[in-house]
Amino acid sequence: MNIKLLTRDDFDAYTAIREKTWSAHAAGGAWETNEEKYIRNPLVRQCPGSGLLACLQSGEIVGVMGAYPMPISFEGTVYPGRMVAD
Repeated sequence: MNIKLLTRDDFDAYTAIREKTWSAHAAGGAWETNEEKYIRNPLVRQCPGSGLLACLQSGEIVGVMGAYPMPISFEGTVYPGRMVAD
């Protein structure tokens, strides 16, 4: 088992798991939504380790989880943060 941060290069592999997971829901897990939330989101630069993560087994994605970038402010200092969503 391997955990990988997905990039635009993983579109085809993500599409395969999406079709299995959300086959009856046309908009469920849409790549465009995930790209906006986890790749193009400007907060990603402030929160290293955030993004769309995949669990791979034998080179195939078997599960995904999002680590949404969410900086946290405390006493005037901003800290990197993530909100995990599956």
